[in-house]
Amino acid sequence: MKHKLLKHGIIAATTCALLLQPVLPGLASNSHSVAFAAATISSKIVKLNANNHLYIRDAQVLMQDQSLVLAFTVTLTNNGTRELSILDYWLRVRGKSGKVFSTSLTEADKNKKSVAPKSSVNLTYYAKLDNQTKLTDLNFDVIEWDFDAPNYERRLGTIKYPANASGKVAVFKPSVMLLNNTKVKGAVKQSIVTEDRNGLYLTISYLLENVGFSSTSLSNLGFAIQTDGYSVYDVNAASMAQLTIQPKERKIVTIQAKLPKVLKGKQVSLVPFTIDEANKIKLPAGLFAVPALKPALPTDTGKTRTVYIDGEQVRTTAGSALINENDGSSELTMDFNFENIGTSAIQLPDLEFALQTKDNILYPLSYAKEENRALLPKIKKTLNLSGSIPSSRLKDAQLVVRTAEVEGKEGYVIGAYKIQAAAQQGNMGSVYTYKDHYKVQLTSIQRTPVADSDVLAAELQITNTSNLAKSIPNLNGYFLINGVKVDRESISIGIDQMINITSGGTYNMVVYSKIPYTTAIDNITFVLTEKEPEKADQRLFQFSSQQISHIPAYSLVNGYNVSSIGNRAQVKVLKTNIFEGSGGNYFYAEFEVNNREPRASQLANIGGYLLDQNGQQVPIQVSEVKEKVMPGGKVLLSAWGSISRSFDIQNYQLIFGQSIAKTAGSTPEGNTNVESVLVKPVLYIAKNDSVSINTELKDIQFSANTLSLRNIQAVLNVTGLYNVEGVKLTMDYDLSVDESYDYIAGDHKIRFEFVNQDDAKVTYSKEYALFKSAENNESSLLKGTNIPLEVIFNDPDVQSKVRDYKTYKLHVYDVYGDAKLLIASKELRWFTRE
Repeated sequence: MKHKLLKHGIIAATTCALLLQPVLPGLASNSHSVAFAAATISSKIVKLNANNHLYIRDAQVLMQDQSLVLAFTVTLTNNGTRELSILDYWLRVRGKSGKVFSTSLTEADKNKKSVAPKSSVNLTYYAKLDNQTKLTDLNFDVIEWDFDAPNYERRLGTIKYPANASGKVAVFKPSVMLLNNTKVKGAVKQSIVTEDRNGLYLTISYLLENVGFSSTSLSNLGFAIQTDGYSVYDVNAASMAQLTIQPKERKIVTIQAKLPKVLKGKQVSLVPFTIDEANKIKLPAGLFAVPALKPALPTDTGKTRTVYIDGEQVRTTAGSALINENDGSSELTMDFNFENIGTSAIQLPDLEFALQTKDNILYPLSYAKEENRALLPKIKKTLNLSGSIPSSRLKDAQLVVRTAEVEGKEGYVIGAYKIQAAAQQGNMGSVYTYKDHYKVQLTSIQRTPVADSDVLAAELQITNTSNLAKSIPNLNGYFLINGVKVDRESISIGIDQMINITSGGTYNMVVYSKIPYTTAIDNITFVLTEKEPEKADQRLFQFSSQQISHIPAYSLVNGYNVSSIGNRAQVKVLKTNIFEGSGGNYFYAEFEVNNREPRASQLANIGGYLLDQNGQQVPIQVSEVKEKVMPGGKVLLSAWGSISRSFDIQNYQLIFGQSIAKTAGSTPEGNTNVESVLVKPVLYIAKNDSVSINTELKDIQFSANTLSLRNIQAVLNVTGLYNVEGVKLTMDYDLSVDESYDYIAGDHKIRFEFVNQDDAKVTYSKEYALFKSAENNESSLLKGTNIPLEVIFNDPDVQSKVRDYKTYKLHVYDVYGDAKLLIASKELRWFTRE
C-alpha cells in the first residue's frame, strides 16, 4: 500500500518531465502492440497485461489560436476480475523526428481513476503540435509506470498513425463520434454552395444520431470548416444551442459558412468539436469530407430539390415564371412550392428570395408573409413571388432561396433554381388551363363611362372540365394600357349566382378597374391573377395586345337576353324619347323585362349610356325593381339621363346591358357606396319616337298608364264674397294601369299647364304624383274612374294679368325627374264645362 501511494506521488511530481524525455530505443523490443497493417488507428490494440488492453478510437487535429491542437480518445478495457487503475498508464505523443508533445487529460476526464471489471472507460487527451506536424507523423507510446524500470516507466507498445489513413470520413458517409462520453453518429447529408461577388456560401445539412444508451446535451458542440492546409473558417450552427438528443433519436442540423472565393472548386472538411471550457480549448471529434466547393447547378423549373428544414426532408419546386416587359424592366411572378415529406410538422423559417444574375447581382423578390408558417406533413404550401429585374439581366439568372438573417447571423441557402418563362400568354379567346380542371377564357374587354371616370371591364368565362363539381376559383386581374400597368384597384364580381361549378358547367365573372376618361388606348392587355387572403395576387396568364371589344347590335326581334344564371331575363326596348327640361334636354326610355328564371327571382339590373356621332358619352340611370318577380312575369323600367345642348340628338346610340354592382365601402356621411359595371352590352340605334299629342284628353297614354279627362271647367277662384285668389280648374278623371306588368318602376308625374289664349298668355302649372295616398302631403292622382279633381292655381293678381276670358289651352305633360314631355293638349272655353 505504501509502495502504491509513493508511486502516485512521484507520478504527480514528475509527469511533465517524463513526457518530455526521448524514447529509449531499447524499449521498442518489449512492445506488445499489434501489426500496423490496418488503415485506421482504432484497429491498433496494445495489451496492458493478460486481461486488459487499450486502443486509440480516434485522433483529429484542429487549428486554433495559431496552434494545431490534437485531440485523441483512448479506450481502456478491463476484462479481468479486479479493478484496473488508470493512474498506472499514460500515453506519450511523438512526432516523426522524435519530438515529444505534452499531453493533458480533458477537464471532464481528470477525475477518472479506474476501470471496473468487465467494462471500458474512454479518456480524451489533447496536445498542441507544431504547424508542420501531420497526423501521419505521430506515434503514441503506451507507458506503464514502473519504479523498478529505468526512468520509472516501461513502454508497453507504440501505436503509429497509419501512413495511408487521413482520418477523414468519406463524403456523405457516417462515422460514430464520442461526444460527452456518448456515441453519436454523424454524417454530412447535403451540401449546397452558392456564390456572389463577396464569396462562397456553404450550407450543410448534418445528421446527428444518438447511438448510445443515454441522452446527451450538445450545447457545447461546435463545428469548423478546415482545409487540408489547416486554414479554419467559422461556422454558424445556431441550432445547436439548445439541442439535446435522446437514445436512437436523429436530428438534422443546418451548418453555414461564408468562405473566400479562393476555395472555389477545392476540398474542405467539416470538423465537429466540443469545447473544454476549463482549458479554453476546442477538442476535434471527427473529420468529415465535404464535396468540392462548386456552386450547385440550379434545379430545373418544375423539378424538385429535397432539402432539410428543421430536421425534416422538404421537397421544393420553383414554378414557371410569368414575365412582362415594361420599359426595359422585366416584371416577374412565379410560384415556389414546399412539401413536407417527413413525419412531423415544422415551421418554415423567415425566407428571402432573390434573382441572382450571372455576375452575382441580386434582385430581391417579394411575397406575402404569414404569421403561421407551419408546414404539415404531406401538405403543400405555395408562396407567390414577384419582383423586377432589368430585362438585359434576366437571361441566365437563377432563383436563390435562403433563410433571413437572424440576430446578426447570415441566413443559409436552401437552394438555387432555374428561371423559365411560362408560355402563359395569348389573345382574346385563348384558353388558359388553371389547376388542371378549369379552363379560363377572356370573352371581351369593354370600356364604359361612369360618373367622371371610365371603367375597363374584362369578362371571363370559367369552365369546369373535371368529372366533379368544383368550387369557384378566386380569380382577379389587372390591365396594361399601351404596355403600362393601370395603377388602380381591380375588383372582381361574379355574374352568375352560383356557389360551385358543375361538371362541364361554366361560370361568368367580370374584373374591372376605373381609369381617367381622358385615357387614350391603342392596345390593352389583361393579366389574370389568383387572389389569396393576405397575400399578393399570383399572376397566371396574360391576354396581350387586345383592342376594346366590338359591341354587338341589339336585336329588335329577339330583344336582349340576360343570360346570367339566377337572373335570366329578356329585355325589350319599348321607346326612346328626348324630353325638354328647364336646363337642357333629357333622354327617356322604357324597357320591358321578362323573368326567364323557373322560380320567383329578383331581376338583373340594367344600365347603359348614350353615345353620339361626335363621341360624346352620357351615362343614364335605369329604375330598379327590388321585389322578386314570378316566373314569366314582367316589369316596366324607365331610363333617363341629362344631355347637354351640344349632344347630337338626331344621331346617337343607346348602349345598354346588365349592370353588376358591388359595395365599395361607405361615404363620410355613413351611406353605403355602391359601384356598378356594365357587362355584356349591346348597341341600339336610338330614335326619337314621335309622340302623338292627344287632343281630346281621352285615353292619354304615358308609360304603362292611361289617363282620361272630362267635365273640365275653368273659373276664377273666389273666396268670401269678392276675393279673387287665382284660377280654379275642375274636372273628372279616369286613371288606369296596364295590369300585364307585375311592377312598374319609375316615378312618373303628371303636370297640368293652364295657358290663357290672349296676348298675355298667362300660364299656370301644377304637378301631381301618381298612386300616392293623401297622407304623404303631396297632390296625387289615384287609380280609378270618375274621380273628381280640383286644380287650384293661386295668383291674387290674376285679374290684372288676364285680358279676356274667352279660351285657354290645357296642356298635359309626362314628367320624369326634371324633364317633361307634352302628351296631350286641348283648347277649352272659360266658364264652360266640356
